[in-house]
Amino acid sequence: DKTLEILNVATSCGCTSAKPEKTSYQPGESGEIPVTFDPSRFSGKITKRITVTTNDVQSPKTVVTIKANVVVDVLSKPVSVFFTKAKVGEKSVKEIDLSTTKLDKLVISDIKASPEFLTVEEVRVDDKNVKLKLTADGTKFPEGKSRLSAYVTYNTNSESQKSMRTSVTVNVERPVQVTPNSVYFFASKAGKKRETFLRLKSSSNKEFSVKDLKSDLDFVKVTVSDDNGSNKTLVVTLADNAPEGKFQGTLSMTTSIEAQAT
Repeated sequence: DKTLEILNVATSCGCTSAKPEKTSYQPGESGEIPVTFDPSRFSGKITKRITVTTNDVQSPKTVVTIKANVVVDVLSKPVSVFFTKAKVGEKSVKEIDLSTTKLDKLVISDIKASPEFLTVEEVRVDDKNVKLKLTADGTKFPEGKSRLSAYVTYNTNSESQKSMRTSVTVNVERPVQVTPNSVYFFASKAGKKRETFLRLKSSSNKEFSVKDLKSDLDFVKVTVSDDNGSNKTLVVTLADNAPEGKFQGTLSMTTSIEAQAT
């Protein structure tokens, strides 16, 4: 018995769009929310959700579920590749299974991987199945990043899927884990010293040493306050003579672990 206002329409994926024809309905009125799903990055069974938020006090959110079975010439499993614990200095391997039920023979060509730490090798299983062997080379991981993005592209002999792409995510497990990986001294008062702590841990629980602790800001110092061999606590101090203003710097140290010497 009151005006219905559509406050928001949210989709669970960028592949799905939903735009109301209008956002205000009088009592007795009805309308539609056209929904479009782009299946180009999917295969097999999928589920997506649309959440409609309104001013209805009794039921402010309505969730609509879309289910579909995307039929393709070439099926890729998995759709995305995740290296959950790729170690610095070591190689990690994952596989993509490519298969077809519609083509007489699946042909894969022009296979490329980027960036340089990721390489890919084609392994023929039979006429209908091909494996792509992905190798993440931990000796080529960029310094200081714990999460890396990459991708693999390739062409097929399918008319509807001439080119395909698989996204790759690499979670890097470094020999020395630093928590947190950034230090903030927000809302510091001039003339007042502040301290915070960093914790270093060996991912393999092996003892290691640190030295040459440095800060490129003269008024920020870092020292070892607790050393348990494979676990260390560093104290980071903002000096009481720190100048006013906003500053950004870097802390560095040398470790006895060759794969993560700095």
